[in-house]
Amino acid sequence: MNTQILNRESIAPRSSSWQQIEVVGDHPARLGDREVTQVIDGEAVAAMAREFRTRAADPDFDGVLVDADHLSHDSTQRTEAYAWLMNAEDREGQLWGLLEWTDLGARAVNGCTYKYFSTEYDAGDLTDLGGGRVRPKRLAGLALTNRPNNRGGRPITNRKAGEAEHTQPNKTTMNKSALEKLGLDESATDEQVNEALDALIARAAPRSDTKPRFNSKFFSTQKNNQLRSKNQWHRIHSSITI
Repeated sequence: MNTQILNRESIAPRSSSWQQIEVVGDHPARLGDREVTQVIDGEAVAAMAREFRTRAADPDFDGVLVDADHLSHDSTQRTEAYAWLMNAEDREGQLWGLLEWTDLGARAVNGCTYKYFSTEYDAGDLTDLGGGRVRPKRLAGLALTNRPNNRGGRPITNRKAGEAEHTQPNKTTMNKSALEKLGLDESATDEQVNEALDALIARAAPRSDTKPRFNSKFFSTQKNNQLRSKNQWHRIHSSITI
């Protein structure tokens, strides 16, 4: 059994969070000297999550290294861990991972030094679908990057690293400044944003015995613009490298 050398009397718990680490779709990549298309579909996600759970159940499992730009594969580069991938789940057809962040990784994420994920697969873990299409069935590695190959996933959350993230389908990603003006924080849902906007419009409405001082069309437009801004605050591009 592997043992760890600890040079401190006590080790504080590592901060962790769930993140989407892969995105469904067909993505071009290179496998050796040939071009291939990675098929990341429901079958691939289910297989990878299932295999990773089996791996994580091993008493000797210490997590999968999460480095920067896959530099740990180069013997001339440093191999610091930004995080350790400890588990994986299939969440409605998308692959999510439980990451235990190191101090280095927490600073990199909170400071926006790195924003995206890049996954890696070994050639032996690919199912050949024919026609240059391959489907991964095992996640070999993970890295932080700013040049993702595959696009369309969720961003690495830019929040205190100690707060675990769970799926919240109705949670808003509206601009933080706009939320603060509405008296809300980043945990506000779309419903709460709508209620706050409705209350703002109601407060601005004139009394029946006074001359109108606002344009209702203007407030309606403002509301729609603010709601649309939620899709611009967080952008993610999970990616895969082979």
